[in-house]
Formats: sequence, structure tokens, C-alpha cells
Amino acid sequence: MSGTSEPGLILAECIALLAQLREEFAGDPVGEYQRLSLLALEREQLVSYAYREDILGQRLNRLVAPIDVLEVMRHAFVQLWRDEEAHTVLIRGRLVGDRAESLGFTRTTIEQTSGLLAGWSSALKHHVPRSSAPLRSLFVDGLAQGARLVGKLSPDLREELQHKSFRDFCMYNVDAEETAELCWHRMVELETELGGPDVEAFKRIAREEREHRMIFEIVAEVLDNHDWLEGDTTAQSLADAFGVVDERFVHPTFRSEKPNQIAGFGSGASVSIFDDSTQSHFEAIERALELLEDVAGKSVVVLSSWMMGYSTGDPSSVIDPRVVDAVVSTLQERGASVVLIDGRNLYSGLFSHRDVANVAEHFGISPACPILDATADVVSVESQPILGRLGLSRQWVEADVRISLVRLRSHPREHLHASTANLESLVSGSADQIFWQRRYDHSVAALAVAAVAPPHLAIIDAWEDCPDGLFGIMAGEHTVDPGRVYASTDALACDLIALRHTGSARSVSSPTIRRAMEWFGDSRSQIEVLGVDEDIAGWRNPYNNMVSGFLADLSYPVFGYLSLSGALFAPKMDEVFVEVKPLPLPLRVIRGTARKTLGLQPPDKP
Repeated sequence: MSGTSEPGLILAECIALLAQLREEFAGDPVGEYQRLSLLALEREQLVSYAYREDILGQRLNRLVAPIDVLEVMRHAFVQLWRDEEAHTVLIRGRLVGDRAESLGFTRTTIEQTSGLLAGWSSALKHHVPRSSAPLRSLFVDGLAQGARLVGKLSPDLREELQHKSFRDFCMYNVDAEETAELCWHRMVELETELGGPDVEAFKRIAREEREHRMIFEIVAEVLDNHDWLEGDTTAQSLADAFGVVDERFVHPTFRSEKPNQIAGFGSGASVSIFDDSTQSHFEAIERALELLEDVAGKSVVVLSSWMMGYSTGDPSSVIDPRVVDAVVSTLQERGASVVLIDGRNLYSGLFSHRDVANVAEHFGISPACPILDATADVVSVESQPILGRLGLSRQWVEADVRISLVRLRSHPREHLHASTANLESLVSGSADQIFWQRRYDHSVAALAVAAVAPPHLAIIDAWEDCPDGLFGIMAGEHTVDPGRVYASTDALACDLIALRHTGSARSVSSPTIRRAMEWFGDSRSQIEVLGVDEDIAGWRNPYNNMVSGFLADLSYPVFGYLSLSGALFAPKMDEVFVEVKPLPLPLRVIRGTARKTLGLQPPDKP
């Protein structure tokens, strides 16, 4: 193993390169920092592609091993891939977002594209025999030759890029991950010298690269030269070995301590569905609250959603004020002390009068309890499960009982905006993590909340005015009246059943929900539905047809990279919300066209 033997070719080249950069940029830490940052971006993008689930998953399927052993391996590699994705986002955000060390959009894009091509090339070289893809192999040979000519690929390293056994592939990455750890340690030194804000984040990345090396070592050790599993290896023994590295690499089935023990998130608890065939809307809300144990004398925080509201002419993007009143009054009658919260979002930076209290008042949300900004008072999470500085709502963390209350809405990327996605509002700055300059993926913020302080009760109000289609999260050009209220002590289970009822059951492709199932386990087979268990009639899933599905897939990169931080696709606001920095006339014309085409404006009155 590389940790105890002589350095391999990759490691030797890395040590030489670091020494060369120290000498070249002696007295110029900013220059060395910039060069290393670009190298880090290219490398992290390379592996975040090469380690993708669909690539390594196919290779794992060809191993001769029991299914449960392969699933344990698969889970570990998925977590490893997710780590590398987070590293890529962080260093890219640092490169384009900071003035002092910023190298600009163009150069950063070039380096990331270079890493993407290198990742695709290395994945093809390592995992696909030339005979299986001769044309692609020739193209990759051309890319490798070009990389060699511009000094990005040494002759020795080029020899390493060939079809390998999976054991040899793991051994190759033992060295590769050790080089990454060395580079990040140098980045920590430079970040410290320059007084940058990401010292702890870079230390964490260096630690995670070391953990990745250990994962590859473990897998290499249980395979022989023919990729056959060593005889005494079991799923449990492999999971135990991964657990020594870190618990996140252990498949949830084999964990000694389940992450959902704090509360019910991911536990597979039953989902109650109250519908209009037997009760009124408010009776359904009261029955949903009965799922809570005694709340007398306890502090209860209700996280709801109204900050996506843009016009009183379209109530679909705001929780029904009557539902809020019913929840608050019922809890108070039961002796609870209640606080209602929501968090500032991307509109808050684009328009005036968009603080939490003002928006609530504008849409008639005025229950007999305090209304607070979830992100105004935050606490740092000591052992945070995501990369980045996580500031989490103090009211939410310190409450005795936590409730997520949200209206059912469609979402172009997540399929649904429901209980789990609602948790993003609790993390300060999460709205900024949608765009190109982000430092972590905004959807992971919700899962960090679920791991640290999950809701004790999730309620999805799907009674009336539920916006569907492509952009239901933003505006309700078309709405559905399902006449249902979903409730569960497991917010993830609540969302899974809602996904099933809106046409997303066969393949859970919501990025946040899929990642939640990776973290907390797949509990779908355990969930019991109490009440009506049928699809919502008339619901238009964003992926119902080819055209809508294509636009849904396109929406996230367009919104993240080309929307001017959301300004270009902001819906038509009520006059009280004034644009802080008006767009130039040509861009206003584009936005007006987008509003009409995509339905980002109040629906016409009948």
C-alpha cells in the first residue's frame, strides 16, 4: 500500500510538482494559491466524474461477489463520489467568488471543463476494454496525446491510463488520493498564510481525501488479482472495515447507530392521509397534529413557507393563512408555546420589503404567536455532516418540538417541494448556494438539518391551490385541488408517498430525496399508508412528457448559471416589492418573455 511502500508514479510526480511550485512562487503565496486552486479544481472535477455512481456501479456489477457485499461497496463509493462533488463546488466557488484570489469565470470554466474531459477519459480507459468501444477509445487517445503535448499528462502517468482490473484501479486511486491529500495540506498552509476563511474546510477536505484512500485500500485488499472476493469477506466484515474509516461509508443496514435515532427522519414511519371524503380541511389539520405526543408546556417551532410568495393574485406559492391559524391555535389549546418561522430566500436580495415579517403580513399570515426569521439567529453545528460553514436556526434547534408545514408544490429538479426541501429555509445563506458561485449544493443543507435536528412532525397541505407543472415552486399558472393532508413523524416517508402520488414512484430521481435515502437508508418497503393511497388526479408532473422533462432538466443549469442570481426569472411581484437593482432594458424584455412563456405571473382571472 502507498502508505507504507515506496511512492508510486502519481505520488512521486505530485511531490515533485509541489516542490516546484514552492520554488517558482517563493515570496508569492497568492500566485501559488491560484495555481494550486486551479489544479485542485481540475482534479476534483476529474474524480467527481470518474467516481460517479453510474460509472463505478456498472463496474461493481461485474465483480464476482455476493449482492450484499456489492451493495456495501456501492454505498461507500457513492459517499466518496458525493464528497468529491462537494470539493469541486467549494473550490470553484472560491475561485469565482472571492475578489482577492478570483481568477474569473472564463479561466475557472476552462479548468473545470478540462477536469470533466479528463474524468470521462480516465473512466473510459480504466473501465471499458478498447474492443468494447473502439471509436471512443481512439478519441480518448487523441485527448491523452493533446494533454501530454500541453504538459498535463506525463508519459509515465499515461501508461497508468489503461483498462485495469478493479483491484488495480483501486490501487491506482490509493496513490491518487494520497496526492490529493498532500495538495490540500499545502492549500491549508497557504489559506492560513493569506488569512482566508476556509482553513477548516480545507482541513476537512484533506481528511476526506485520506479517508477515500483508506476506502480504496480496503476494497483492494478484499479482491484478488482476478477481482474475485477473498473467501473470508462478508458484507458485515466489509462494513465494519469501512466503519473504522467513518460511519458515513457504512451502508445504513449495517450501522451500529442509525442517524435517525434523534427523531423519526428516515425511520419508515407510517404516513397518514386525511382527505375530503370524511372531514373538512381544518379537521384534517387537527387530526394530523394528533400524531404528536403531549405538547403541554413545551416550546413548539413551526417552519412554514411563504417567502416564495410574489403576488396576492397567486396564493399557490404561500401556505394558506387559515391553515397556519389552525395549527397555531390547536397547539396553543394543547398548552404549547408556539413560534412560527421561515427563512429569507433569493427574492430577499432582489427586492425591497422582503424580510420575513413583511412578506407574512402582505399575504395575510398573522397567527397569535411570534413570527421570526429562521436565519436571523443561527448556531454553528460542531460536527456538521456537510462541507461548508453551516449556520442553523437557533429557534429550530432549541425547540422541544419541531414541525414542518408546507403546501404541496411541483419542482423542476426535485419533482416536489415538500417536507424535506422545506428544511433548506433553516440554513443561513442556503439561497445563495443555488448559483454558479456557490460553495456547497443547497439541497445538502436540508439533509444536514435532517441529520442534526429533524422535524418531529411533517405536514404537507395538499388540499387546494396546489401548483403543478414545470414551475409550481415559483408560480401557480395551473393548480390542483387534491383535498388531502399528508402527515407523518417521518418527513422523508411523507415526501416519498407524496412523490408516489404525483407520478414519481418508479424512479426516485429527486436529488435531495435520493441523497436522503443514501444517508438514512431506503425505508420505502416499511412505510404503511393510512388513508387514501391513490395518485392525485390531474397532477402534471414536470416529467410527464418529453418536452416538459427536457425543460426541467435544463432549468437547474440555466437558473444556476445564467439567471443573474435569479433576477432574470423572478416572477412579476406586487408593487410593494421594489426591485433593488433594476435590470437593463434588454434583460427586462427577456424576463418579460420568460414570465409569459413559463407562467411566472399571477394567473388571469376567470
